[in-house]
Amino acid sequence: MLDIVQDQGLKFVTKFRTGLPGVEICKEAEEEQVTMIVMGTRGLGAFKRNILGSVSYSVLHQSAVPVTVVP
Repeated sequence: MLDIVQDQGLKFVTKFRTGLPGVEICKEAEEEQVTMIVMGTRGLGAFKRNILGSVSYSVLHQSAVPVTVVP
């Protein structure tokens, strides 16, 4: 995936955080003062989402900035 981004000449930064993904994404967004979060979803379906939880669902409900979820 990184090679696709690099080939397009886009600037990006790779970071690693530990913790609950939804919480950590929101913390990172706040710390970096982003104006929007764009994220993908794995589309596991209702059954697996209810058992495993959903990072995109968590971010949608915790974020202080707009969130766009791309299937």
